[in-house]
Parts: sequence; C-alpha cells; structure tokens
Amino acid sequence: MMKSSADLLLFNKRTQLILVAEVYSLLGKTAEWAAQLRRNLLENDEDLPVGQFFLLALPDHFYLWKDCPSVPDHLQPTYEIDPTFLFESYYEGAPAGLLISRESIEIILTTWLTELARQKQLPAELRQSQPWLQDSGFFEAIREGQVILPERE
Repeated sequence: MMKSSADLLLFNKRTQLILVAEVYSLLGKTAEWAAQLRRNLLENDEDLPVGQFFLLALPDHFYLWKDCPSVPDHLQPTYEIDPTFLFESYYEGAPAGLLISRESIEIILTTWLTELARQKQLPAELRQSQPWLQDSGFFEAIREGQVILPERE
C-alpha cells in the first residue's frame, strides 16, 4: 500500500495522480483560511503529493484547486463547493449544521468518488446541480480512475 500524508488519493486509468484530498471536520472555515492551510501543508509536509486537483473537504465546504503549482503560494481555491448534495443522502433528516466526523467524510467522499469514476458519462442530475464537475474537467480526469486511501505513517 502507498504511504502518503494525504487522506485520499485518486489516480486516473493511466495511474497518474489526479486528486489529492485532505479531510477536516471543521465548520465555518473561509476560502481565505483554506488557502492558508493549503499553503502551510505544501510548505511543511514533504510527503504530500501533488496532483492536478487538490481538495480540502470540510462538512460545510469543499475547496478545490485545479492546476496549481506545488510551490506553497497563497492561492484562493478555484472552486468553492457546497457538499450538501453529497452528505444529504447519507444523513437524510439530520439537522442543519450537523458536525460530521472526519472519518465519515472520508468514507462518504471515497464512496462517491469511486462511484463517480465508474460512470461512463456524468449523470444529468450532477451535470445540472454541480456544473463544476464538467467545467473544471474533474469528471473527465477521474473517469475510470481509482481511489486510494494511503497508509498512514
């Protein structure tokens, strides 16, 4: 199994690293905070790999960077995504603002990305509700890919 400090990695069908994801169970964090965290991670974590996309997944926001350099620049996320569409099917009827554990986010994200990567085309519902999946090239990049949960050191 691969060792990495990242929480989740996604490789395309040619085994190229496409997505590096970090998961936190914090609420109310801004894009500015996310940009600072990404900068700190790149600056201080030699084991953090770099892919085409970097995702910071929180219970109330997903921050996604595309084609950013691996140097620790303070760059705002390319996309800010409301993850409610993803979590509501797993937590139907749950109160708003529910704090979801880091492990739960990781499991849900892994399941969703695995299912998404197996799709031959982006489902119409997601194409409409989540245009970033197509606009960013994310869906096409991960199609037929594989999610890996790296071994923790």
